Amino acid sequence: MRKSRFTEEQIVSILGETDREAVPVAAKRHGVSEQTIYTWKKRFGSFQPDDVRRLKKLVAERDLEIEVMKEIAKKMVSVPARREQVAYAVRRGLSQRA
Repeated sequence: MRKSRFTEEQIVSILGETDREAVPVAAKRHGVSEQTIYTWKKRFGSFQPDDVRRLKKLVAERDLEIEVMKEIAKKMVSVPARREQVAYAVRRGLSQRA
């Protein structure tokens, strides 16, 4: 998929502008087509800029957790080995519980 020249936060702010003024005016000002604006509305319609940041943070945390779990997924039965795995996960930013 092609990388957009606008970040998600910028897209959401442009969509906020289209609520206050006509879509063709906002599209022309930002150098995108009207169809692009409508496509963005379908994708990001109910988002606020803070929502996008929060969603990105959640996805990054989930990806980190998956990566760490894959690294320590070896089957180790001994208690010291499990403690070592928990210590590694905590150093990488996960909770002890996870």
